[in-house]
Amino acid sequence: MAETNRLQLNVDTLVVGSGTSGQDVDIVSYNGADIKINGVVPGGGGGSQLPINGTGDIDIIGNINVNDVQGGGAKGIITASKSMSTGLGGLYSSGNIQTAPSGTIHSGSSMYFDGQDIYKKYPNVVPAIPDKTYKEYKGLVATGDNTTFTGNNIFRETVKVQTTDGAVPPVLTDQITLNSNGDLQSKNANVDTLIQTGKINCGNGADNEVRAKQFYTRTSENNSGGKEGWSISQQIPSNPADPVDTFLQIKAGEAGGLATIISSDFTGSEPSIVLDPQNQATGGKIVSSSLNLGVNAASDFVIEKPKSGAETNNLLVKVGSTNGTIKIQNQSGTNLMLVEEASATNKGRIYIGEGIFFGTTGVHNNITESGNNLLIDQNDATSETQVRDNSNNPIVSFKKTSVDLGNTIPLQFNQYSFQPIQYKLTRTITIAAGQDTVNYTNMVFNALGTGTGTGGVDSWTRVNDGASGISLYNAALEGFYKCVIQQTNASSANNFIGTRIVFDYILAASIQDTPDITPPISFGFNKFPTNQQDPVIVINHNNTQASQSQPVFLDFPGGSSGETMAIEVRLTKLDF
Repeated sequence: MAETNRLQLNVDTLVVGSGTSGQDVDIVSYNGADIKINGVVPGGGGGSQLPINGTGDIDIIGNINVNDVQGGGAKGIITASKSMSTGLGGLYSSGNIQTAPSGTIHSGSSMYFDGQDIYKKYPNVVPAIPDKTYKEYKGLVATGDNTTFTGNNIFRETVKVQTTDGAVPPVLTDQITLNSNGDLQSKNANVDTLIQTGKINCGNGADNEVRAKQFYTRTSENNSGGKEGWSISQQIPSNPADPVDTFLQIKAGEAGGLATIISSDFTGSEPSIVLDPQNQATGGKIVSSSLNLGVNAASDFVIEKPKSGAETNNLLVKVGSTNGTIKIQNQSGTNLMLVEEASATNKGRIYIGEGIFFGTTGVHNNITESGNNLLIDQNDATSETQVRDNSNNPIVSFKKTSVDLGNTIPLQFNQYSFQPIQYKLTRTITIAAGQDTVNYTNMVFNALGTGTGTGGVDSWTRVNDGASGISLYNAALEGFYKCVIQQTNASSANNFIGTRIVFDYILAASIQDTPDITPPISFGFNKFPTNQQDPVIVINHNNTQASQSQPVFLDFPGGSSGETMAIEVRLTKLDF
């Protein structure tokens, strides 16, 4: 047995070295044999490294720092009861890295692995349970999975549904995004039955569209009891085609419903525009104070009933700034009536194709044009066409049987005014050969003087207007008259029938008694005594009877006398 040389130092610390700073201490075997520490040969090495090579455990209190600059590292099973720092080289294992049941693996940054998956192991379980992927173990969802979510699933961040272009790496395109703030973003949403929401805002992109067959303005929660809201709808195309399919239908949900358009400052109960569908029998109604026809410019035509001002009760039809023409045409475009402004006078003109007809039923009074002639047609024999003054009094009336001027209206021939006025009276006279200046039995009239009673001044009826009780003893009425005396009935002995006398009479009040006037007369008759002389008119100036009295007598000299005769006297004032 080889001799063993032993050096035993009973010390706690062995210090070797020359004391020079930075100088290594090298332990060298004299005969080239191994140098063992506690029976173990350290691994080979050199320089500043600690070569330890052997079988067994190394237990230390503190840290083991391994620097891989020279290709070193820690291999095998390494157990650290506290922590292990791998330095820059990282932690590498060709086998498993396993922690105690309560241990964890922490990474201050990222964790990478080159395998296919992460698994949950079930060691020492009988019967054995196959390893599960971490996705299966936790019930996770991976890209490409066809997964059905059940139970109470809560997503606390944004959830997206994306499509891929299949490239590597893929380009993903968002299709549906559910944000954590509650927003749902989707390129398309296909909902079979109902979307229940508070607001819909189409504010994304340039094409802000909403498409539907029918829209309702009242929600399902508030349409009970016949209180359905308004609807906007259009039918889908029919086969065969139905013209109704092209209609946009806006329908009231209940009777009495109105569609209104109001201004931004609307208050009260009078909308700017009212669309009233009313009912099928009466048809619809549009209510607005103004209707512009055109392009909303100064050239527009305007139909307006102002809501305030002097024109409140008037309907105004205004032409535009270009002074166009208002035309009423038939379906073929033929003008029936034109209304336009005369540019020279800025006043209106009306052009009518045929005429103006008055009334709504039967035959009408009308004004028409025939060739170059203006025709005014009356609808029957009793019709009357009147021209009236500003007090609604007739100036002239056109009848089937006469043309009547107003009572005070003359015919004006340039400077010559002609206005006939006629007065009449009736009485019964006695046929006598001479004047009866006592009882005035053969006096036909007395137009002048202050006399009253028998032989006094007469009262007349003015034929023009029917006024009665008229006295001609009036300086304003003096002038030239035509007098007509007409027998109205056969004389009492039937000897005189239809006697007619006409002569000129000048109404002029005289203060003289003489001379009396016997004007020339014309006369005729139906029956007259053969022995009777021509009748004579005597205008008696009789101031002794009464001031300016002027009785007019009819004498029948010779022949029959004593009979009575009913007569009518007419005095017609003429302008000469």
